[in-house]
Amino acid sequence: MWNAHAGLFRRWQKQRYNKKLRHHIQTLSEEIERNNTYLARQQWGQLCNGLNEQLDNKKTWHLLRHLLDPDDSKRAARHRLKPLVHQHRVSDEDLLTDLVDKYINQAHQPVTPQPPYEGKPNPTLDANITEAVVYAAILKLRTTSAPGVGYKLRIEKEQKVFNSEAVLALVKKAVPEATIEEEKENEAIIALHTLEKRTFPAMFRELEDGSKMLGVKSTGVTVATMHDAYVK
Repeated sequence: MWNAHAGLFRRWQKQRYNKKLRHHIQTLSEEIERNNTYLARQQWGQLCNGLNEQLDNKKTWHLLRHLLDPDDSKRAARHRLKPLVHQHRVSDEDLLTDLVDKYINQAHQPVTPQPPYEGKPNPTLDANITEAVVYAAILKLRTTSAPGVGYKLRIEKEQKVFNSEAVLALVKKAVPEATIEEEKENEAIIALHTLEKRTFPAMFRELEDGSKMLGVKSTGVTVATMHDAYVK
């Protein structure tokens, strides 16, 4: 279509008063626009389908982070800093000083002294962190995936019918280490301390089959975040 459009445009440059040719170019341009929109949506759909159930992939998290806050990126920060640097007719040191004064709170709050420790001495807790401990912690890090302690099962519940003990017993058939992390008025969150997902389909089928008796409206699984790992 682009080749046809380019050919028609070249003909129009020689016949600028040809209304039929101009109308034909306009019709072809609209068709190209519709086709490009369709192809863009198709490509976006294929990308989303490819990222389905790929929450342990860093590309998925990069995309989600960009969708949630497009301005929170290194490129966006550079774009914001460039006009700021050009507008300031001062030295680099003065510019840094202005930025610190404007965006960083340098007011030092008085620190309240901590009371002295009155418990029993604990040499193990007071010992310095050794290189071996740091090395062991580094080996457990997964830099190319979504770190965490497993998965979270979120259940939307029927308030009058929901049976938390029965639901937890059913979930423990698939994940024996499962525990109820939080229970709200309309939702219950069960922590699945596992990295294996092979038992999840059978667990979902049993929850769906017994949804009326258990008081389960809907279910969903999310990946535990690094924040959860730190909290625990």
